[in-house]
Amino acid sequence: MAGVVTFPRHFSSLAMTMRKRFSGSITIIGLFMTAAIVVHPAQAGEKIVAGEAQKHMIKAPEIDFEHLRDPFQSYLEIVRQRLAEKRKALTQTNRPREPLEAFDLSALKLVAIYRMGNKQVAMVEDTTGKGYVVRPGSHIGQNGGKVVRIEKDAIVIVEKAVAPNGDIVDREVRMTIKEVNEPAG
Repeated sequence: MAGVVTFPRHFSSLAMTMRKRFSGSITIIGLFMTAAIVVHPAQAGEKIVAGEAQKHMIKAPEIDFEHLRDPFQSYLEIVRQRLAEKRKALTQTNRPREPLEAFDLSALKLVAIYRMGNKQVAMVEDTTGKGYVVRPGSHIGQNGGKVVRIEKDAIVIVEKAVAPNGDIVDREVRMTIKEVNEPAG
């Protein structure tokens, strides 16, 4: 039979002799018993090729220890970091920044829309009261917004934004003229 473990006939008497000589020395008997086990596959008429067993071995996957996630770091923190990196990448450009890109859109106020020649332009005011002329194609806001259209009472701005799932989407923002009717006092 292939793979049967056989012991020499004199094993049991040899073990008894060793036990008498080395009474109390279990370690030596254990080592002797381990060394005495002999496997005889040739008795069954089978040939075992040394490399054949290694063909069927499964190789463990490679592990990249440098890029493993810290198991104690919150997954939500990882998602926040990724979103922050994407937002930062959205605002980085090779062109010079325009003055209105320093302001958040909520801090700006549309005060006028008028024609300059045959083109419509708008005037936007910052928090200090300083006015800026914007045209279609002007960049505005901290999120990389661009004026795409000027209507009769609003300007339409398209910003690149990061959606909650991590995708980069275009977000349309309308900035309208707010009329303030103050009573004469």
